[in-house]
Amino acid sequence: MSHFPHALKITLKHEGGFSDHPADPGGATMRGITQRTYDSYRKRRGLPLRPVREIEEHELQDIYRGIWDSENCDSLPPALALNHFDATVNHGPRWSRKFLTEAAGDWRRYMSARIRFFTELRHFTDFGRGWMRRCADVQLESIALDVAPVPAPTPTPWPGHPL
Repeated sequence: MSHFPHALKITLKHEGGFSDHPADPGGATMRGITQRTYDSYRKRRGLPLRPVREIEEHELQDIYRGIWDSENCDSLPPALALNHFDATVNHGPRWSRKFLTEAAGDWRRYMSARIRFFTELRHFTDFGRGWMRRCADVQLESIALDVAPVPAPTPTPWPGHPL
């Protein structure tokens, strides 16, 4: 079962609407999709370019599903998949793959690498509070995904029991 819909819901909670903050190196962004990403998406489909502010829901879903699939998130444990997808959206695949390598399969180590990365950015003072809020939310969701229900013990009959 794919955890893509859940991961997308969590990620979009932190991506907001339209943004073009001068300190953000991503430039014009709508719900986490940069103008550059949107232009590339529309060119590949032979569609005319337009402002990312006008992105349609099906395009947004298609772009994010492409990110999920290109990073093989369905092959990762759910908590790690959420972390990797959210980081790929937020930082791009170069950094998210580095975090994945450092994590060695553990979403907690992934999150630690990501927080360390954030705190070293020069524009942490501009966006750090929101980034840490995002990390805390992703971490809480990861804990919920990581906690598997414990199966009830199977009773073992004693010798001579009629079971």
